[in-house]
Amino acid sequence: MRLFRLFFLASFSLLAWPLLAATSPTWYYPFISAQYPSWSVTDFRQSGEWFDCAEDDKPLFCKDSVKIHHTPMYAEITFDHALEPVLDLHGEFSLSYFNNLQLGLRQDGFQLIKVVIDDVTLDVELALINKSETEVDREVLHLINRYPATQPRELYWRSADQKRYALWRSDKDVIQITYTQ
Repeated sequence: MRLFRLFFLASFSLLAWPLLAATSPTWYYPFISAQYPSWSVTDFRQSGEWFDCAEDDKPLFCKDSVKIHHTPMYAEITFDHALEPVLDLHGEFSLSYFNNLQLGLRQDGFQLIKVVIDDVTLDVELALINKSETEVDREVLHLINRYPATQPRELYWRSADQKRYALWRSDKDVIQITYTQ
């Protein structure tokens, strides 16, 4: 139960930064913490790591192979109306990738704030207003354990600094994570 509580309530440990720095590409940092400045269109264009894959005038950059938390992914960078980058990661589903990526989100300081599985929604933040952490833990565990990992789901996450968001979508075939600021 204690490990599960860390699943969505843990704060980002400063000890994770050295591990993160050793395994994550530098362009990834701004998507997980406001401590790092966002890359601009020009930064992505000039990086040499990303290729322009836009089919129209909107900036779109792609990278065929990135490793995020020991998981191979395909990455796309678009820009929202305020020209802030939005990262979309796409990968195949496997239980190993499923676990690695969720553990990675937690290691990056993200906290689970909402779960949607099979049209059942649990808003963690709303539930914590009227219930103890232990009660909410039980509800989340009950909801998640009710369905296999292959069941389509959406998991909403927020960074420890509360300025970054990640939307997880998965089913039996794919895992997609969208990072926004």
